[in-house]
Amino acid sequence: MIGDGELFWNASIEELENGYVLMDEKYVCLLCGERFLDGVIYPSNGVLCEARKAISLHIQEDHVSVFDYLLKMDKKYTGLSEHQRELLLYFKKG
Repeated sequence: MIGDGELFWNASIEELENGYVLMDEKYVCLLCGERFLDGVIYPSNGVLCEARKAISLHIQEDHVSVFDYLLKMDKKYTGLSEHQRELLLYFKKG
C-alpha cells in the first residue's frame, strides 16, 4: 500500500529515488506515510540518527529499497510484465 497516494504520484524523480519528501519540516515516507520530524533524533538499532538518516534506514528496514517496492507494485501501476521485472532485477544485480 502506498502511504499517501497523492504524495507518491506527485513526487519528483529525485524524491521517488530517495523514497521520501520533506514537507512541513517532516520527512515523509512515500511508500507507507511514516513521518520523521526534522530536528529530532531517532533511535535505530542502538544508534541515534537525525530524521533524514532515520527515514533512509526506515526505508531499508521496512521496504528493502524503493526499487524493490516499485517492482512489487501491481502491473496496472507500472505496466511491467513479469519478464520485464525479471530483467530489471538482473540488470540491478549486474
